[in-house]
Amino acid sequence: MFSRQKLIDTTSSADTAMDKGDLDRAETLYTKAIIIAEKMYGKNCVSVASLLMSLVRLYKKKGDDWQADFLKCKIQEILATPVEISGQFRKLQEQ
Repeated sequence: MFSRQKLIDTTSSADTAMDKGDLDRAETLYTKAIIIAEKMYGKNCVSVASLLMSLVRLYKKKGDDWQADFLKCKIQEILATPVEISGQFRKLQEQ
């Protein structure tokens, strides 16, 4: 089972790896974080888009512009699709 804390820890580890220049490890960890976020919130949530943006920055550092551009298109698709990222929004609407 996936938890919010696991997502936070994985993302933090990916950020640290990227800061240290360990781009391969960072890529693996960001990918893992994306999978966790998709399982928790759905494929079209803002959290997934944010993590994909981290991968865009990583691919830019690697010089892989094609992959970065591909992910930018995916991010635009996600952000163009309004979705609820948690039950909190529904609770606010009901009040």
